[in-house]
Amino acid sequence: MRFSLSTLTISFLSLTPLVTADITSALATTTAEIANPTPAPSGAAPGEGALGYSYVGCYNETTGFSNAGGVRALNSGSMISNNSQTTLSCLTFCKGNSYQYCGLEYGRECWGGKYLSSLTTKLDESNCSIGCGGNNSQVCGGRLTLSLYNVTGEGSGGSGSGGQSGAGVKEVAGAVGAIVLAGLMGGMFVAF
Repeated sequence: MRFSLSTLTISFLSLTPLVTADITSALATTTAEIANPTPAPSGAAPGEGALGYSYVGCYNETTGFSNAGGVRALNSGSMISNNSQTTLSCLTFCKGNSYQYCGLEYGRECWGGKYLSSLTTKLDESNCSIGCGGNNSQVCGGRLTLSLYNVTGEGSGGSGSGGQSGAGVKEVAGAVGAIVLAGLMGGMFVAF
């Protein structure tokens, strides 16, 4: 089958609004969920705004996803693990390392990162139900789920964010969307 360049251009241009609309819709949903944090479950957090972080909900880990490339939900960061973990000790660790995001998992793991993977999604709070090792009345994630906190307050977001939480997610997801769109464009030209 043979296509002319003008046919290819018209075909691609007619698909562009669909691809852009899907990416824009997904980004708006993800950003809105992170930017508008939900109340922490009873006993989960030491207090709204503790150390400049707010609870944003229970989110899935990305390890084991075939398309994650080995990247965790919170990346460009590090973790500590101990049997005396509490939300406050984890938030203190994350603040000390200037991490935008802070997550607790398995009751003992504290993950800090500058970015939140675009493969991560908000889950029902029942998925984060493991008590913290250092204070069982606090919730420290679950099995492959994170009790997630995000930096709040003035100046904490990315450039142009006005300090709104979730700005980092929007910027990273926007970059991923642009890469996906570029990949689709390249794939269409290679296929013909």
